[in-house]
Amino acid sequence: MAQVDGGDMTAASLEEVDDMPKDRLYSRFLLMMGSSRRLGAAKGSENKPQVRITGVFKGADTLTGMLDSGQYHAIGCLHGEQAQNEIRRLMSEGYLKPEHLNVNEYTYPLPIVHVVNAIEMGLIDGGFIGQMREQLSDDEFIRQLLCINISARNLIWESWAQQARQMGLAAKVYPAQPIPGETYKKRGLVSFGYDHSGHGENPESSKSAFIVDEQIGAHTCTIFARTWAPGTDELVIKEDLKSYWRYFDPDTAHGDAYGIGMLTVLNDELFLEGLTTIDRRAIGEGQSTASTWSEWAFKPIRFEGMIKHQMAQAVRSTFNNKHAVIAYFDEEDGLESEDFRMFVRQLTNIKAIATKASYSSYKMANLKLGDDLFDAKMASTWGLLNRGAVQIAPVIHTRLRSREDLLHVN
Repeated sequence: MAQVDGGDMTAASLEEVDDMPKDRLYSRFLLMMGSSRRLGAAKGSENKPQVRITGVFKGADTLTGMLDSGQYHAIGCLHGEQAQNEIRRLMSEGYLKPEHLNVNEYTYPLPIVHVVNAIEMGLIDGGFIGQMREQLSDDEFIRQLLCINISARNLIWESWAQQARQMGLAAKVYPAQPIPGETYKKRGLVSFGYDHSGHGENPESSKSAFIVDEQIGAHTCTIFARTWAPGTDELVIKEDLKSYWRYFDPDTAHGDAYGIGMLTVLNDELFLEGLTTIDRRAIGEGQSTASTWSEWAFKPIRFEGMIKHQMAQAVRSTFNNKHAVIAYFDEEDGLESEDFRMFVRQLTNIKAIATKASYSSYKMANLKLGDDLFDAKMASTWGLLNRGAVQIAPVIHTRLRSREDLLHVN
């Protein structure tokens, strides 16, 4: 399929336009939709591309840009005489032809019905909406239930996540797929982040998760995402992590301290198989304590308190300063991109909550989405931030001198 001289289409339609990266929309789909206007096309072919928006609002940056350009017009949102006048104006200016448009179809379009209208019409229980108002963040409530076109602005704004995906497409950064017997060709520092399955939480939203980040220039690129079903045997996860280590050869790795038992065995096997030169048993007399974790190859870390606050803010900083890149994946890849799709949804699902301490607490806006991949992302970003540096306790030498020694004159 070429870009301009592609199929001789007589009708075309695009849906979910705002989910498409702007560059791909303009350089691929819109050019191809206009291909029947090229020289040599069938004389009877008609090109009437339609751009239809379905689903809830998601910021609509691409759609808003199309309308602001003046080349596209919103007709379906107009009502009655106003819609008829707008259609007549577009016909008089040559944008629309009478034979290509049935004016009656757009005279009384279906209006947007938000939750307030639905409650007044008796379609939705007001008590239920009140409960959802308490559970959803302000931006999510306005976007989904009041149908006002804004982006979700939790810890990571949705517009930032979309921008990171578009940057991945522009830079041709694609998800890395581990291949048996091969080694990943690194372009910069590679970092692992692992979040262990939660304890006592909802099993449907608590999984073991794994993220691989690569530092390319000044950008932090997420190139691999993986989750394991709740209840997966730790031996299976350990073998998977070891195989990923063999393929990616990371420069630093951090894992959730909840899985300290599995991480301890993993570090020992990494050394015994020659995948790392760090012997955990030679550090701190082989004891597994928080003071020795920072010197391990796969470093355990606790996602709590001030450390978690710093880790979350580090992730936010990369997205806010346009240094974050998400490997471009196709939404229709099915199981191959399922973890990446969940990762993008979890990024915008975290909100900061003020506490009495000097740092914030971080909770999920929607408990069903989970936060496992976000926690793994925090660990991998933290590894790139401190470059896996070992925390060495300072040694201070002191010397006692008497008053007589200080006053002694040679």
